[in-house]
Amino acid sequence: MSETIDYTMPTYAELERVPADAFTVQVGPQQHLPITRVALRAGVAMSPDYECYAIVFALPEGVQLPQAVFRIGAPEGQQWTLMMTPVKPEEDGRYALEAVIHRKRVAA
Repeated sequence: MSETIDYTMPTYAELERVPADAFTVQVGPQQHLPITRVALRAGVAMSPDYECYAIVFALPEGVQLPQAVFRIGAPEGQQWTLMMTPVKPEEDGRYALEAVIHRKRVAA
């Protein structure tokens, strides 16, 4: 296997800039559901060369998804492939998924 797989990870700033209710999750070949960013938390990275953060998305009412790799979309055409894990439902009962991102900082 000599092919390099390069999945672009979103930066904290990119995730923060997108309006909370402007994300989608792809659940089928041409099926995208609207999701809402309900949390974006900075974490502790392994060194100053890295950044770490978590993002939590609430799913539409009545939708529950398993842990899996999902394509997350944003309104300006950005797409990220993220490993998402179910977490505690929101207070309004909607199920939620979380991704924890640990990525090398990009030089400015």
